[in-house]
This record gives sequence, structure tokens and C-alpha cells, in this order.
Amino acid sequence: MALDPNTLYDEAACLGCNSNASMAEMLMLALLQRMVGGGGGTGGAGLVGTGSPEGVVTATPGTSFYDTTGFAYYYKTSGSGNTGWQQVV
Repeated sequence: MALDPNTLYDEAACLGCNSNASMAEMLMLALLQRMVGGGGGTGGAGLVGTGSPEGVVTATPGTSFYDTTGFAYYYKTSGSGNTGWQQVV
């Protein structure tokens, strides 16, 4: 199924509602979330917080995390605790 551009734009606008990031950055983040399974990947729901999740946020591999202060996007690649997060953007 093709991704509806209007849906992607709406998701990007929602991600950016509390940030100073550009719409282009928010569109990239929304697209990345779609690529890993609608924001959650296979490991769980997409998470949102402040700062890096490494060493802080416990999740299963496949989970995504959006840092609202650094405008960074992370993906949990390994481990069962609070490590194994990789910054994607």
C-alpha cells in the first residue's frame, strides 16, 4: 500500500508541534517512523522524551524514540535493558 503524502505531512506536523525543527526535518522523522513500523517498530510503541534514551530508557529491540530537545531519532537495535539505542537522525 502506498503512503498517502497528506497523512505523512499530518504526522510530521504533529511531531513538530512542540519543537523548533523545520518541516523538512519533521517529514524525515515521520518517514523514518513509518519505515520502522509506524513509529513503534517490532519491539513496541514509539516513545517520545527529552535527551538520549541510551542508559535511561528501557525497551525491547525494534522500539523507536524521538528526542524532543535534540530533535534526534533513535532506534533500539539490541539488548533488553536501557542500552542498545542507535541514533538514526
